[in-house]
Amino acid sequence: MKTKMVPVFLSVFLLSVMMFSVARAKSVGTVSANANVDVEARIQGNATSTDAKATVRGNATSTVEKNNNATSTNVRNGNATSTNAKANGQLTALEHRSAVASFVKSLLSVADRDGGIGAQVRVVAQSQNDSASTTENAIRKVENRSKLQTFIFGSDYKSLGQLRSEMVTTQNNINQLNNLIAKAANDADKAELEAQIKVLKDSQVKVEAFIKARESSFSLLGWLVKPFVK
Repeated sequence: MKTKMVPVFLSVFLLSVMMFSVARAKSVGTVSANANVDVEARIQGNATSTDAKATVRGNATSTVEKNNNATSTNVRNGNATSTNAKANGQLTALEHRSAVASFVKSLLSVADRDGGIGAQVRVVAQSQNDSASTTENAIRKVENRSKLQTFIFGSDYKSLGQLRSEMVTTQNNINQLNNLIAKAANDADKAELEAQIKVLKDSQVKVEAFIKARESSFSLLGWLVKPFVK
């Protein structure tokens, strides 16, 4: 009897060991699967975080680009405003006087350095300085004319005529400076003369725009008064 019971107990023991092994294997497999899932979730989370960071960086870059574009647009608008101001004849007597004063100062510096053309340069500087005084006074008279007078009789056509006469003087001074460039002692003086010629040309453009803007302003009797003004 005891001999028969040994195989039975042995069989039960072996069966229990096998079932325990299978259960443990399943448990390990489940843990491994869960671990893999957790790792994958972390990886996806990191990827999502990276994408989020990339999106934020992209948005920041986009914002910077927009700001740069806005700045560039403002700069262009600023330049356009300056150009429109010249075209619309927005010139003041003080602005003109300031530009000519700077011009005369630069020319006198050239005259002091270059003895060969110094005397001729001073003549041009004096001529333009005298012309600037007349131009400044004419601009001021046009600016100070009342709106009622302008509306009925038109602009101050006499002062506008003086401005055109001074433009002829300025053009003569430009021509003289062009002739003096070839006679300048060095490249620095030549460059300075060229720069001051550009200043005078810019001044001519502004004065011309100022005249045209005032001559074309609406008035009731300006067309009748203008031919008799000298």
